[in-house]
Amino acid sequence: MLKRRRRNGFTLIELVVVIAILGILAGLGIMRLLDANKEAKRNTCLANRTTLSHELSYQEAQGVDPATYFASVYSTAENAVNRFRCPSGGTYTLNATTLEVSCSDEDHTESSIGAAKSSSAVDVSKLNVTAWKTTVEAAQEVSGGFQLQLGTVYTDTTGTYFVYSATGLSQKYANTNPTLEAAIAAGAGIAKLNTATLLTQIKQGNKTVWSAIPKRGDVYYDGTNYYAFCTTSGYQNTQLDVAHSNQWTKISK
Repeated sequence: MLKRRRRNGFTLIELVVVIAILGILAGLGIMRLLDANKEAKRNTCLANRTTLSHELSYQEAQGVDPATYFASVYSTAENAVNRFRCPSGGTYTLNATTLEVSCSDEDHTESSIGAAKSSSAVDVSKLNVTAWKTTVEAAQEVSGGFQLQLGTVYTDTTGTYFVYSATGLSQKYANTNPTLEAAIAAGAGIAKLNTATLLTQIKQGNKTVWSAIPKRGDVYYDGTNYYAFCTTSGYQNTQLDVAHSNQWTKISK
C-alpha cells in the first residue's frame, strides 16, 4: 500500500491569526508614528515661539516696542515663508506684557517663556494692599478677640502677606501689636506671598498640570483675579480650577 504524502503548509485558521497579528502590529506602528509626528510638530512650534520671545526680549532691551517688532517679523500673509511659523498651521499671538508668544493650535499650550520664568511677577499695584500697623488696627473685632479677614493683603518691610485662614486672635495677643512674622509664628493664619513669579498651567502629556508644585503663598492670575495657594503644599496637578477650590484664596483687589 502506498503511503499518503503529508503536505506541509498553514491551515486557514493559522493564516487568519497571523494576518490579524500583523494588522495589530501595523496599527500600533502607525499610531506611534502619528504620535511622534505630532510631538515633533509640538516641539518645533515651541522652539519657534521661544526663539521669538527671546528676540522680543532683546529688542525691548534695545528700546524697540515688542508689538511693533512682532508685527514686522510675523504676519499671517508671510507665515508660509516665515521662519516663525507653526508646522501644524496655527497662528501666533503676542502678550506684549509678558512677551509670551502663544499658538492657536489647542495642542501647543507650552509657554514660550518657559516654566522657570513661569510668567511675570505679581503686579502688586493690582492688589488692595494695606500697610500692617497692629493686629488691633488690622483685624475685625469679634467676641473675645479679633479676626483677620480672609484674602486681605498686608505689607511691611519684610514683604507682602495674605490672610489664608480667618483665625481668631485673643484680645491679649492682639494688644502686643505683633509683627507679621510674629503673627505667622503664632499661627494667625497669615502667609507670605511669593510675588516673584506666577504659577502657570502647562501641558504634560495628555493632562494639564501646574508649572511647579504649588506651595503656600504661590500665586496664580487668571486674567481677572489673583489667587494664592493656602494649603501647606500640593501636587503638580492640585485642583487647577482655582476659582472653585478650597486650596486657593482669592486675594483682595
